[in-house]
Amino acid sequence: MMARKSLFSRGPFLMGLTLLVFGGLAFALPAFLPPAQSPEAAAEIGRITGMIGGGLMGVGLVAMVFGLLRWMRQA
Repeated sequence: MMARKSLFSRGPFLMGLTLLVFGGLAFALPAFLPPAQSPEAAAEIGRITGMIGGGLMGVGLVAMVFGLLRWMRQA
């Protein structure tokens, strides 16, 4: 019987964790940008970075769950 590997040595879990962090950074990006010229431009920047951040975080969560399930199924 093989010893169970660490959860953090599993590829999908670590990739998902990384995507989750980058998604959070994409959400925070507008705070570090200079002020927009108009409220419409600010709304557009927020919408775009929100979609990018949400997509990255969603894919990251799915990858983390997949990695966790693989780790739990392991002997």
